Amino acid sequence: MTINALIIALALAILLYAAVALGPRPQRVRVRIEAPRDRRYRRRYR
Repeated sequence: MTINALIIALALAILLYAAVALGPRPQRVRVRIEAPRDRRYRRRYR
């Protein structure tokens, strides 16, 4: 039971990571982080 739960959790985490990495969000986040106006946002984000 514990092994099954671990496998399911790992699969879900991998799927979420892949969706975020391959989705259209990374480009927007990248552009926003590269923007010079996001200096404050970057500080708060970190």
